[in-house]
Amino acid sequence: MTDVFKLHAEICKTFANPTRLRIIEALRDQELTASQLLKTIPISKANLSQHMSVLIQRGVVTVRR
Repeated sequence: MTDVFKLHAEICKTFANPTRLRIIEALRDQELTASQLLKTIPISKANLSQHMSVLIQRGVVTVRR
């Protein structure tokens, strides 16, 4: 049972950041490149990269080249 709570806490941490929520919202209806995301969300490239890494690692978004 404890594992369920740990998993829930990790999911909540993923969605607890406003920038990550903005990224998810931007990607909700369409695929966007990193450049397109940067035009939509006013953050630095490094900051976008950090947030995307979290979302990818936690399985919220997928990436293709």
